[in-house]
Amino acid sequence: MVKQKEAAFFVVMIVLSFIAASATPYLNGKFVDLLTVSKDVSLIVQFAFIIIGIGVLGAVLSYFANLTTVKVVTKTTMTLIFDGMENFLETDLIIAEKFKSS
Repeated sequence: MVKQKEAAFFVVMIVLSFIAASATPYLNGKFVDLLTVSKDVSLIVQFAFIIIGIGVLGAVLSYFANLTTVKVVTKTTMTLIFDGMENFLETDLIIAEKFKSS
């Protein structure tokens, strides 16, 4: 159950990070259009803060998605290494001597 929650959290973080990263260029284009057309300073400032907020949110989500990816890869690698070592330690010496390392 814990692994399923971790996987769901990972997927949600990646999707949200992708959405934020995809929305930022579109919003930047709309911001340039707003700068050329609008004379309302408060609207420009509000839109700028929205873009900044989405950019920061995207960066934070991307950080946590990458952190989760590193955790999963590290955990998987360590599990494989420990399983390999246990398998090696359980192998009889006679069987191991049949295979020459050179």
